[in-house]
Amino acid sequence: MTESLLLSRLLPNALTLEFYDLSRPMAGDRWQVILEVRLPIAVSAATLPPDLADRSEEVIGALGPEIVFAQRRYTISLMPRRFLSCCRR
Repeated sequence: MTESLLLSRLLPNALTLEFYDLSRPMAGDRWQVILEVRLPIAVSAATLPPDLADRSEEVIGALGPEIVFAQRRYTISLMPRRFLSCCRR
């Protein structure tokens, strides 16, 4: 599956929201359209809740320096050229 970065936005809280196109062709002229949104979050003592501040090294060791929240949305669609020719009728 190939991925293509569609859009990247810097949010007011200094996190970067990324939109990816993971669409792929299916049977015939149909496509599985997949949009994935990712939000990388740095793991550091400053970003941890206060009750975990004293265990920051342990938490960072378990999670790594960054975690990524990701969510996907799927749908099936006609190929754009075919879709446009159907709409003109």
